[in-house]
Amino acid sequence: MNFSGESIVVNQNGEAIKKAGDQEEIIYVDIDLSDSKKIRESRPYTQLRRNKFYRKIILP
Repeated sequence: MNFSGESIVVNQNGEAIKKAGDQEEIIYVDIDLSDSKKIRESRPYTQLRRNKFYRKIILP
């Protein structure tokens, strides 16, 4: 199996902050977790979940 590489790390706003090349490599980034908390508070998507439908999706 071949992979094309070019993996991307994106921040909480969806902006690319680090991109790997087309060869095998490991990339590292530091992530400010306080930014994640701020983003979650400003975009409360989890409050919009409709949990009553999850059982129908995950069970046969």
